[in-house]
Amino acid sequence: SDQLERALPLNISAVPAYVMGGRYMLPGVQSETTFRQIIERAIERLAANSDPARKGLGVVLRRLLKKRKREKEAKGKKG
Repeated sequence: SDQLERALPLNISAVPAYVMGGRYMLPGVQSETTFRQIIERAIERLAANSDPARKGLGVVLRRLLKKRKREKEAKGKKG
């Protein structure tokens, strides 16, 4: 399948597997804390990258994390 052909060169052997910026992979099921730590590490590295596309992805991921944090905080205040 098309997905298998794309996964093999990336050494993806677990499902789910998330690839960020074409360079950082998070294999298998992870806790939210682990997921957040890896994303934050990828954001730092992507934002420091001179490649505009990768730097842009770091900015987008950082915004998504901030939005998620605000949503959780708002939900906590309501409950």
